[in-house]
Amino acid sequence: MALGYVLEINGSNDLKNQGTMRRKTQLLGALVLAGTFFLSGCIAMYPSVVGPAAFGMTTEPVAVGTGKAGSNMKVGTAECTNILGLISSGDCSIHEAARDAGIKTISYVDKEVSSVLGIFTKVTIKVYGY
Repeated sequence: MALGYVLEINGSNDLKNQGTMRRKTQLLGALVLAGTFFLSGCIAMYPSVVGPAAFGMTTEPVAVGTGKAGSNMKVGTAECTNILGLISSGDCSIHEAARDAGIKTISYVDKEVSSVLGIFTKVTIKVYGY
């Protein structure tokens, strides 16, 4: 009789420990998942203000230099691509886009983001200037 009582108490403690362990494991999994999304540079390569949802392309202003516009303005481009948020390639810096067209004075900069279901994303930086 006394032995049965001891086993019952230990059994209920084991169930409590299993529940606590399960909650700890779930919390750890949620933290790892959140860390993966928030700390990964690939996921948020270039967050867009209006961002294409399924299929789409947006063009947004990035920066304004002198703001001068003219007929002999040069346009330089630089591109980056991202596949599945895992593989990124390219150099889409303003410096690279300006160098592409030999621009010394930047008038303004635009960013184009095109995406297909978030699986494939292409970012193009366009620098306008002289």
